[in-house]
Amino acid sequence: MKHTNWRILGLCLLVIAFGAAGCEHADDDDDASSEEAESEFLESNAELAAAEGSEAGEAAGASGGAFADHVGDLKAKYGKSDEWEDWMLANSGRYAATFGMTRGSPASVSISFQYETKPLNYSPAWSSEAEHMAALKRMAEGAYPGYSFSFNYGGRAAGVSANVVAGTAGTTSYASGSTVYLYYETIFNHEFAHVMKLPHHYGSSGDTGGGSHMPPGESKCLMDRNSSLFCSGCKAALGIPLDANSSSAVDSAIRDILSRYPSSGEPRYMDSDTGGDTGTTGGDTGGGTGPVDDDDSGGGGGLIYGLKQR
Repeated sequence: MKHTNWRILGLCLLVIAFGAAGCEHADDDDDASSEEAESEFLESNAELAAAEGSEAGEAAGASGGAFADHVGDLKAKYGKSDEWEDWMLANSGRYAATFGMTRGSPASVSISFQYETKPLNYSPAWSSEAEHMAALKRMAEGAYPGYSFSFNYGGRAAGVSANVVAGTAGTTSYASGSTVYLYYETIFNHEFAHVMKLPHHYGSSGDTGGGSHMPPGESKCLMDRNSSLFCSGCKAALGIPLDANSSSAVDSAIRDILSRYPSSGEPRYMDSDTGGDTGTTGGDTGGGTGPVDDDDSGGGGGLIYGLKQR
């Protein structure tokens, strides 16, 4: 009986010993798994960083490679000077992102359109939103020759080039991602260019309309807020023919749209007794107080813009 008890005790000790060893090995396995997971995580992060760096490199490469070829082709086609080519290549970083989107070719552009709250108190009123969308299409295609715009009324939509939110309560127009917020619809061409990754030509309010950072011999551009058309540099990045001049078409569409905006003191929105528009639409030759960027305080052409935009 005593021998049996000792045997049982011995077996128990063996079980405990093996169990402890098993637990120790399990802990080792857990540590190994943890180290392996951490290694995989760090490796994954390194791969992601490398991929992001590669994308950035591709953008720079587009400027240095395909963009350089594009600039060379435009120089030959339009008889541009060596100075123009040198400037374009030296400033390729300004246009790399835009060229990466367009590859130097016009595109078909779909735009969804909605009001922030309710339709504006247009006077005279549009006969229909279809007529309204057609006017916006004329205005956009005037500034983007070769592009085909489709404006569709009825709220935000997925898979479109941009969503427009018009009639904003705030007086600043701006682009955020692929959404364009418009106090005045006539600033759309400028804000959509931001969706296309084009920057301003100015860096501060004092430079607005001053013709800074432009191709040699040029001083006018939609992105400098002193023209309804783009400079040759912006045209090159967007894929717009350098000799395209459709100012009469775009300005005519702008006049049509602006002429319908409620005057100062009139209700800004339909079915509203308050909220009169305190801004100015400006004159046909670009007079008036014009626009002021959210981060600027400079003036600009009242025909093209309305109050603030950035």
